[in-house]
Amino acid sequence: MSGSGPDPRLDGVTSRTAPFKFALEPRESWDNWDDLRIAQFLAEHGDLFELERWDDSLDDDSAPAAVLVVAEDGTPLVVEGQHHLVFGPKLTGKTTFALIACAQTVSQGGRAVYLSYEMGRRAVVHRLISLGLIGPLRDSGGRFRLLSVDAMRRTGIHPDDARYYRTPPAPVERALLWAEETADEGPLLTVFDSVTRAGGATNSDHEYAGWLERVVRPWEAHGAVLLLDHVGKRKGRSRSREPRGTSAKGDQADIELEFNGQAWNAEAEGSVDVWVEKDRNAYLATVPGRRAAVLAGVPSGQGRVDVRVLGVQSDDLRDQIREAVADAAAPLTRTAVGNAVRRRRADVWAAIDAMVDEGELATDDQGKLSLP
Repeated sequence: MSGSGPDPRLDGVTSRTAPFKFALEPRESWDNWDDLRIAQFLAEHGDLFELERWDDSLDDDSAPAAVLVVAEDGTPLVVEGQHHLVFGPKLTGKTTFALIACAQTVSQGGRAVYLSYEMGRRAVVHRLISLGLIGPLRDSGGRFRLLSVDAMRRTGIHPDDARYYRTPPAPVERALLWAEETADEGPLLTVFDSVTRAGGATNSDHEYAGWLERVVRPWEAHGAVLLLDHVGKRKGRSRSREPRGTSAKGDQADIELEFNGQAWNAEAEGSVDVWVEKDRNAYLATVPGRRAAVLAGVPSGQGRVDVRVLGVQSDDLRDQIREAVADAAAPLTRTAVGNAVRRRRADVWAAIDAMVDEGELATDDQGKLSLP
């Protein structure tokens, strides 16, 4: 076969979409192609395979991705350019985490869009006020956008029928246009609350992949995406549950964060563990299958709740316990230390026991704690 003539393997190929017909010669001849003919073939027909040429612009892709959201100890949780699936049972702080993530992103000079397919505008604003986030987002210079289900109702779409969201409603399309027009104003974080109401409720891998392409992928081009989702039934005695519906949800995600625990309310404190279940590109500091952070909520009066995204490093916890005991005017009970530290009680008790055993804390006859 001459290297200068037309390649019989391309017989019948007249366009990029035409079918390939490569079965005109025995398979052995493919294995005997030399490098020169391979290079010539790719030079002449590489566009058929949409091959990318390496140039200086591709060097930008090797730069470290920006971390948009971190726990208080600096543990990364949300990374630019990644598809995050945040899932867990009801009332485990997923929406609270997403709103805190928006506030963090905006405070670092980025942009945030919250697509609330579940809550109306008043409900979201009430949640922001209770968390103390309304001020930072309101004063962000227009870098935060809230699109609630109220706006979708005004388009004539009933919010309880997710089938209508197979393609984005007009208000969502306008928000995407804003994201495109402000692309040079910092990375973007987009929240879909929730997958079910936004149209991703399906048991079909094919349907879910199609929904992602039409509804979610356009946002991924501008930064990070957070998809909030509920879970199905627990499998056996495992701690972990899977997102409700198709397994493609986990397959398509770059990062999976699972929320487990008892959330807070205006009258009672609570804490939720954040577990890393997947980190496709190893951007997070936490190994999959381990906790990355704790959301700790404590009522602060007048219907407000102080919620912190805490790390889980043991040294950091010990420092907090030591500081709480040192600042107290008198020995503290374990409960008082737990209230001051605002971490998961089981972790606090375990750390206190270890510190007492190692002589870092002293106890009196009533079991109260003080520095030795």
